[in-house]
Amino acid sequence: MIKIKEICRMKGLCLHIFISFLFATNVYSQKLKPVVVKKLEGNVYAKEEYSIIKRGKDKGKRHGLYTYSKFSREISGNYRFDKKHGRWFLHEYGVVEYYSNGVLDSTLTVEDSSKIIGLSQTDTLMHNVLYPNGYQFDKIKDTLYIYKSEARIPVGKIVDGKKEGDWTWETKEFLVNGQFSADTRVGSHKTYYENGQLLCSITFDELGNEDGLFTIFYPNGNTASIQSYTAGELEGTVKSWYPNGQLCYTATFEDLGWTYYQEFFEDGAINKSALRPSKKSNISSTSFSPPSSIYYDCFSVPELFPASSLMMAPFMTKAEFPGGDVGLNYYIAKNMTYPQQAIKNSEQGVIQVVFTVNLIGRVENVSILNPKDISYTLQAEAIRLIKASSFYWTPATQNGFPVKMQFRLPINFTLY
Repeated sequence: MIKIKEICRMKGLCLHIFISFLFATNVYSQKLKPVVVKKLEGNVYAKEEYSIIKRGKDKGKRHGLYTYSKFSREISGNYRFDKKHGRWFLHEYGVVEYYSNGVLDSTLTVEDSSKIIGLSQTDTLMHNVLYPNGYQFDKIKDTLYIYKSEARIPVGKIVDGKKEGDWTWETKEFLVNGQFSADTRVGSHKTYYENGQLLCSITFDELGNEDGLFTIFYPNGNTASIQSYTAGELEGTVKSWYPNGQLCYTATFEDLGWTYYQEFFEDGAINKSALRPSKKSNISSTSFSPPSSIYYDCFSVPELFPASSLMMAPFMTKAEFPGGDVGLNYYIAKNMTYPQQAIKNSEQGVIQVVFTVNLIGRVENVSILNPKDISYTLQAEAIRLIKASSFYWTPATQNGFPVKMQFRLPINFTLY
């Protein structure tokens, strides 16, 4: 039987918990007191509006929305327990700042309240922020999660700087998905046309070697070619078809050589003059040209599978700034600030800047190739310009997926 004393103690404990809960609820649901401060600045009154916490250990701390107005609303943002947190607008200067518990993480420069024209980014990636290149990032310890658009469509993850797990990468023309292990392609990889039709598919073993069937399809869904691989080596039957479905050639590759080869014209007639290929890198004979199709153009097809003899080179696109070279030149001209010291000393010249655009569009490893030919102040401005272009860039791709790419860019400083 429970003793009366114990019952009272339990009731007292429950009452203490209940009171504590009410108190915590009052504090952390934030019972706030609005504050309005007006002060004369020149001939105009400026007004600050914010709220402070009314009670508890955080009493008196700013919390919630903050605005500063003079001629119009000029500064707005949020405080979290007296520290700036989240997005802050500096309307007069066209600047958006992002804070994490009082620490400035990044700064966006905005033109006409909508068009981003500059970005200064620290090593800390902001959560739930859509960067200029259309991606969002979440970083948990050594793992970076990548999302596309405001809808936060999962793209993939990077662990210790290497692609890991499932990835989906989309361009204007293609969508590619596949698996990675420490940046090595493993498992099933597939590429789709813009309309959703499967373009090609292949499987990789745990070492990244092609293993199984490599199949390419025409836009209408017809098979364009089939090749079989074992541990990265072409092995077994190889076939290719014309767009109309007619067999183009059939061959067998065994023991590092062709044991059978037969070629056909588009009307189905056998090409008796066709010669057996002498090596696996040349499936078709010199008398045969593959059917006219973008599938045989290495610049049009995401070549996931470099061992394929149907492709001439690994598919690769270079990293691109919005608007291409014209857009990059405009960005530099628009955002360049000629250092006052350089103007005073009549300093000018061309700076050769080398930098890398990594696989999330961030600029890194910025350096100057000709430091002896140009003043330090101009070098510093060139480096600032390039670093500030982070996350504008669409990353380079190889085998359909994002990779790092190095650039060399001349920046011309001229006094008029």
